[in-house]
Amino acid sequence: MPPGAGCAGARVWNGMSTETANCRVCGQPLGADGRYLHCGASGHVWTLQDWRPMLTLSLVIALGFSFTRLVVTQYDEKRQALASEYYATGQRAMDAQKPAEAVGALENALIYSHDNFQYQLKLTDAQLASGATSEAVAQLQSFLAQRPGDAQVYLKLARLEARRPHVDE
Repeated sequence: MPPGAGCAGARVWNGMSTETANCRVCGQPLGADGRYLHCGASGHVWTLQDWRPMLTLSLVIALGFSFTRLVVTQYDEKRQALASEYYATGQRAMDAQKPAEAVGALENALIYSHDNFQYQLKLTDAQLASGATSEAVAQLQSFLAQRPGDAQVYLKLARLEARRPHVDE
């Protein structure tokens, strides 16, 4: 190995050359020939000390990922709890014959759980009870487009149309 590369070489101290006691790359003690025993002619051999920064970084990344996953899980649980709370409020309002309040509560439930089909169907019931028939029909028509074979949607549409004066359509 040329002087100044890898482990070989000497340290110049006050203009005088003295043999180095440690490898300049890895800091390990040098052998009698001025080389670290694990450093060969092809270059430096990686030791545990060389891997420490990489291992530390890997550990920090793993801990960061775990922390992020924990925060996201707690966020999702909180969203689901809020959705359930609003849904229960909507159910109680429907039971108390207050459909306008139920519509508001069920819309809030859908903000936190927008893909919950059961919440969406209950919202159409509340809309029908509150007199917002055109909104309920539009909602049911969109459900029919999304789920063309859903029996619940067909049943609600049939019951709605049976109440309307144009039964033949």
